[in-house]
Amino acid sequence: MLAAELERSGAGPASVVLPGADLAAAVAALPASSEPRRVLHAWGRTMFTGTAASAARQVDDGFMPLFHLVGELLRSGGKGPVHLLCGYPAVDAGAPGYEALGGFLRTAQRENPRFAHRLADLPEGEFAELIEGRGPAAARLAAELPDLPGAPEQVRYRSGGREVRRWTRVSPPFVARPDALRTGGTYLVTGGAGGLGALVARWLAETASARVVLAGRSPLGPAAEAVLAQVHDAGGEARYVPADISTMEGAEAAVRAAREAYGELHGVFHAAGVLRDGFLVNLDAAQVAAVLAPKVAGALHLDAATRSEPLDFFCLFASLAGPIGSVAQAGYAYANSFLDAFAGWRERQRAAGLRSGRTTSIDWPLWADGGMAVDDEVRESLLRHFGMRPLDTTDGLRALATVLDNVTGQIAYLPGDGSRLAAQLAGEPESPPPPASLEEPATAPRRNRKRSWCGC
Repeated sequence: MLAAELERSGAGPASVVLPGADLAAAVAALPASSEPRRVLHAWGRTMFTGTAASAARQVDDGFMPLFHLVGELLRSGGKGPVHLLCGYPAVDAGAPGYEALGGFLRTAQRENPRFAHRLADLPEGEFAELIEGRGPAAARLAAELPDLPGAPEQVRYRSGGREVRRWTRVSPPFVARPDALRTGGTYLVTGGAGGLGALVARWLAETASARVVLAGRSPLGPAAEAVLAQVHDAGGEARYVPADISTMEGAEAAVRAAREAYGELHGVFHAAGVLRDGFLVNLDAAQVAAVLAPKVAGALHLDAATRSEPLDFFCLFASLAGPIGSVAQAGYAYANSFLDAFAGWRERQRAAGLRSGRTTSIDWPLWADGGMAVDDEVRESLLRHFGMRPLDTTDGLRALATVLDNVTGQIAYLPGDGSRLAAQLAGEPESPPPPASLEEPATAPRRNRKRSWCGC
């Protein structure tokens, strides 16, 4: 039924990939000419309940089949463009494991510009009918496919209407000392033995004389001891707990350490993460799983471990790799997009009285300190293609203070002249980067972007 509906709609011949399909056969059936190769992928069938198990099932029946499908398409050697429409089921509460597919697909498009994609969020009942070969969803998806390539990247259908995901600009005033922080408050920081976690720990001590529990996978060593000393010298207190928060036992151990040391816990900064870079044609499932574990499973286990804690906030450190894609970082882009979607889900839980603490996911650019090493080639590429430099630590921490007081859900922080990045977030086609100099001053105003749904 679905293939016939696509033909009637004018979408042309297309491969329909439903649960259990032979991915290699589906790709082989596509035309080898320069004509567009159209694929409709509708595989996921799991409802997200907030547990790590339900997220893992969405990864298994949503992300992994799509990961293998895109790999087959990239290795197939076809010369024509690929137009990929991905449908998934969702309820109003959200489906983070499926919503995050956009980060992965944006990376595929950056690695191979012949790719174009769109995500379509369908009501659970309509999606079930689609899989059975009946219902209105077939006609809706058939109408989306011929519209590729082009914006929007994500649509959803609710109550008979079609909505489009849009970014909006917000410019809250910067604050130096956020009201969200309590003087002498207790905060759990993951990834705290190094990287951004260490920067945040010192900032908490300087700003609020905080009591900080640093959680990291490694045993206490010189690096962690140095961070503990810096926190103490900055006016705070600190403990380090060896805990792998990608496991429930590790997350519970970290939260328990905070309560045992200080009696209470007021906020969480989830800054843990690892990289396993590689182009999609060479990437394997094990590399992807290693990247997903600390961010995806870590966030869910921390949420479960703090569910009964009277938190003031639950802050997730994500990356612009999610909303814009990042070459050779498909798993990382997906994991960060998951954090963005999960923040929305958890915030809705808070509104319903099922969680405490405002939820925020911050899509950070590359930091000059505390993150990945930055060489001159990377700096020049960032400036030429995105109009930005690695984020200065002082600027980043001021942005963090502002976000904690003013923002819930997902927000992207665009430092410097964010116009080029903002245009890409809005789905506008990229223009060739203009010549730029590393000495060019960054004088343009900072831009922050939030995502929302708009009827259309």
